[in-house]
Amino acid sequence: MEQANYLGMYLTPEGIYAAVLSDKGHAAGVRCFFVPCASPASEGSALTAAARQTLQQAGPCEEFAAAVRSSVINQYDLHSEFTDPRQIESTIRFDAEEAAATDASSLAVTFAITASGSTGSDISVYTADRQTLTDILLDLQGAGLDPTVLEPDAICLARAMERTGLLSAAGKIFLLIFGRACFLLVPQGDGFAPKVRTFLLPDDTDKTAALSRQTILSVAVLPAASDIKTLVLVNSGRDIDAAEMSKRTGMQVEQLELSGQLNLQTPYDLPAEQIDGFLFACGSAMALTGRGHCADFRRDFMPYQGRRRLLQKSLKVVSVSLTILFVMLGLYFQTRAIRMNNYTSQLHQRLNEDYTAAMYGKTPPSSEPVGSRLRRELMRVKQLQQYGLDESAVTARLTYVLEAINDSPKSVDVNIKTITISERTISLIGDTDSRKSTLELRGAIVKHRKLEISNERLNPTGNRDEFVISLKIKESK
Repeated sequence: MEQANYLGMYLTPEGIYAAVLSDKGHAAGVRCFFVPCASPASEGSALTAAARQTLQQAGPCEEFAAAVRSSVINQYDLHSEFTDPRQIESTIRFDAEEAAATDASSLAVTFAITASGSTGSDISVYTADRQTLTDILLDLQGAGLDPTVLEPDAICLARAMERTGLLSAAGKIFLLIFGRACFLLVPQGDGFAPKVRTFLLPDDTDKTAALSRQTILSVAVLPAASDIKTLVLVNSGRDIDAAEMSKRTGMQVEQLELSGQLNLQTPYDLPAEQIDGFLFACGSAMALTGRGHCADFRRDFMPYQGRRRLLQKSLKVVSVSLTILFVMLGLYFQTRAIRMNNYTSQLHQRLNEDYTAAMYGKTPPSSEPVGSRLRRELMRVKQLQQYGLDESAVTARLTYVLEAINDSPKSVDVNIKTITISERTISLIGDTDSRKSTLELRGAIVKHRKLEISNERLNPTGNRDEFVISLKIKESK
């Protein structure tokens, strides 16, 4: 499985410090390189040209992060009455506006919680001009590089040191000098972000004395100043007299080579004072891997939309593809349904024609399926072929009556007025020329193999002898 890489950048006027961190963390090594900000040959800012070159040298990366230099950031240590980060985030803008004495609409604000208790939270608030950060983001996006997070450099440095476990030591503070910018980190413990004080190194030939004064002032305002016994110089031993500083501050002074602990693979041709820039770039890249304190300016004024846009684009492609697929499936099944309906209609038409021909002109029944009606008719025909007429049929009963009448003597002058055939009986109404003829007709009916008389009524009228005879089918023996 191919590993994912994350690009962290530290944006400075001199150029971009870049660190490529794999998803395995800094233990696998962090590839570092520096891209200077020269005048661009084509249209666009120097930062855009440097960012484009940075993207080319970094290679394929999953996400990007950037650290903003402290020279464009103002920091305030404030107290909030809330402890929930979401509540603090919803109110921090008003606190920052009051502290900065500037209209909040022109500021980009972020924060880090350094302590929390029953009375609220201590927070470090970072503000920057919104238009300045917007220009930085637009320059980076112009090079095809859209950072997921945009953080203060102090936060990135603290994260890099946290990941190495250095800030867990009690009674120590850490000092890093990068150019004229000095970063003093005070660990807070309990999972809170460290306090970071950023200040500029004065133009003094005696750097040790200047740093000692600033360190003493920074420690003096801390609640647990008496617990701090050790000052750790991070990558700064080459410029500071550790013994003299220990004497001036009253603290034990130690030196720490952080670049080695982070496994930074730095270029060999860079001056030693520039190597520390990769610490910020590495800490920025670490914001994209794992959990930790994050103070993202983008959440306040220009939320990162890269993942959402990619997701929306993917969903749009999937939606269009599914729509086309379903339309094609619908057309396919609709075509099959139309063809099947046409075929079914043709079968019904042929069946109706065949039914009419087979049933001697009768129309297909509407109360039962044609197939059922034909099966019943077939069974009836087979029964007739095997056993003769169907005695329950009207035609069979009428046939029996006509047979009995025809079997009467030819001398009988019979006049049949009505023949009524019901489910159980056959009613025969008519008259003959005499009672004798009526009796001869009755005798012919009695002799018939299928008929028997159930009731009769004879009535002479004028010169005719009327009769009403009720017949029924003989039961089979």
